[in-house]
Amino acid sequence: MRFVACVVFPVAAWALACDLAPSDASLGEPGPPASPEAGPPPLPTVFLPGTTQQSGEAGLCTSWSSTVLDLSPLARPITFVHGLEGGFSIVTATEDTSRVAALAFDSRGTPRAAETDLPVEAAAVSDVIATSEGGWLAAWSSGPGSDPQLLFVHYDAAGTPTGQTAAQPGAGTVLGAEPGGTTDVAWSSFGPSWSAQMGSISAFPFGLSPGPSFATGVEESWVGWRRGTLLSLECAVTGYCDNVISGDILRTWDTSGQPVLDVLLPDELSAAMASGARASPGDDPSTALVAQASGVSFVSGSQVLVVPSDVLLNGATPWPSAAVGGAQRAVVGFDGHVLGDGGGNDALEIVEVSSTGARSAIGEALLAANPLRAFRASTVFLAATLAEDAYLVVLAGPTIEGAVFTCAGRTS
Repeated sequence: MRFVACVVFPVAAWALACDLAPSDASLGEPGPPASPEAGPPPLPTVFLPGTTQQSGEAGLCTSWSSTVLDLSPLARPITFVHGLEGGFSIVTATEDTSRVAALAFDSRGTPRAAETDLPVEAAAVSDVIATSEGGWLAAWSSGPGSDPQLLFVHYDAAGTPTGQTAAQPGAGTVLGAEPGGTTDVAWSSFGPSWSAQMGSISAFPFGLSPGPSFATGVEESWVGWRRGTLLSLECAVTGYCDNVISGDILRTWDTSGQPVLDVLLPDELSAAMASGARASPGDDPSTALVAQASGVSFVSGSQVLVVPSDVLLNGATPWPSAAVGGAQRAVVGFDGHVLGDGGGNDALEIVEVSSTGARSAIGEALLAANPLRAFRASTVFLAATLAEDAYLVVLAGPTIEGAVFTCAGRTS
């Protein structure tokens, strides 16, 4: 790892959290979005003085243990990473969706079973997640961009289809595990204007329980679920994200379809989103996190608190951890590549950052030498178990590699 006071290392542009996923890009150009309504001005930005420093602040991790995973059986480059109850799932697909490969691990990094190839549909895969009984749930989209159709299919542990929903209008699906074996789902549809649909899916008996449907006026880019809170990004001006528009609108939603956080990011942060910054819900549903190589931003309804990092967080991807003593916390997964060292110290790394400027010790999982590894052409993913007692960091690009991290001790 390299300690710095400013950002000099670019991250891959296709790591943009609000960009159209590769699976949805094949559906064609979306229908014309409605003009978004005038919203509030961008949030004010507050910079914490200095940079993060390792500290004995209560609750921060003092040491990490890690297990490097064997992900060589998986396909690439499309990747779906999810936290589960007691573990994780990683599903990859080829660009033409000719192969969809799935693996699940427990919280220690032990494979649940051998890699499973799921049957492919005449459609683009939008998201895939492991289910609690050992199977898999996939969302498939097909049809033109102005009228895509969405289908959910459940597979058993061997990859055999055991149930599917009727096709319905929709695309841009995001799935999220919930305790008890259900899976949260959200998707968008267009006709005659953009709207959103939420719901939950159970594996046994298999079925979709529709939740609220509500008009959005523009295409929301669904980022991910956490404990019933859904994060979305909307790009101002055009209404959908196209890599060049700043002024991104960040929202969190509850399961009734009501926005909890609804803010316009300041120009600096929205520009960072266009160059690879990543977002996640915060510990409180009315907050969110944005991580980039230079540090972590804690977003609330009143301000953006920027905490600069003393460590270069290449490919930084955040996930919340429980607040302690009023201090918000973010766990950040990143790659430990040092430019020009010949790849001899390539690693996946993790750190916990406090809104006070304190940080934990850094966890590191050294990667074996691999001439195909290309950090600039890769994306870092981070997922947490539902209990948030273990974390999975995945590097996906020309190679796919990962490690599971657990905190081995915390300050009292």
